[in-house]
Formats: sequence, C-alpha cells, structure tokens
Amino acid sequence: MNVIDRIRRQRDASMFTLGYNWSLADDSPDRYSMDHLDAISYPPPPFTIKFVHADYRVGWCWKNEYGECCEVNWLDPEPERGGSDYEEYIKDLRRLEYGIYFFKGYHQPPTEAEYRLLCEDRSRLRVIH
Repeated sequence: MNVIDRIRRQRDASMFTLGYNWSLADDSPDRYSMDHLDAISYPPPPFTIKFVHADYRVGWCWKNEYGECCEVNWLDPEPERGGSDYEEYIKDLRRLEYGIYFFKGYHQPPTEAEYRLLCEDRSRLRVIH
C-alpha cells in the first residue's frame, strides 16, 4: 500500500511515460494459457498492469498483450461535477472506457472458467451475426 500512496502523492508522470510493465508471474496459480483456443479469434487473457489517468485522476487496469483492458481501478475519487476540470476528465474517461469491451465488467483478470465463457459468448455472437 505504501507504493500506491507514494504514487498518489507524487503523481509521478514517469509511470505513464516510461512503460512500466508489471505482470502476473508466469508461475502464478492465477495464470492460465489459451492454447486450446484460436489465438486469432479470441483476445489473450489480461495479465499485465497498465497505469492510466483521466485528467488528474490516476488508476490502473489489467490489460492483455494487444492492449485490451479490464475496468479501471481508480486510486482517486471522481472529481466534483461542474468543477473547472470536469469536462476534460469526462473526455479522458470516455477515451479509456472506449477501450474496454471484451473484459467489460472485470476489474481483475477473469478466472480461467470465466474467460472460457467470454470466448464461448463471443463465438455465439459470431454465429448469430
């Protein structure tokens, strides 16, 4: 928690520009492979952390190797509506939310079973359309 507090206090912009790359360990029991799936049809699981910001609000999310993200875990509260920077915040927030689709609703990587269900749902949608 000290690291998160330090980030919040310092607002160290280098976290966003230097390409920090924190990932779930290869031998983590939460990591799984997608060898059983067609890699072209399904996005890989999100096992890397990405730092994000919307105006001055800082957060992080899990992402996969193609940049597809889970929902953002915010470190700061939402700014006050009607404040001077609120419109800029909303514009940045919408930009971030636009990139959240396959893993929408997940603030952490889905379990292997949840991931398989997401892939099955995507397959069903392809058959319908």
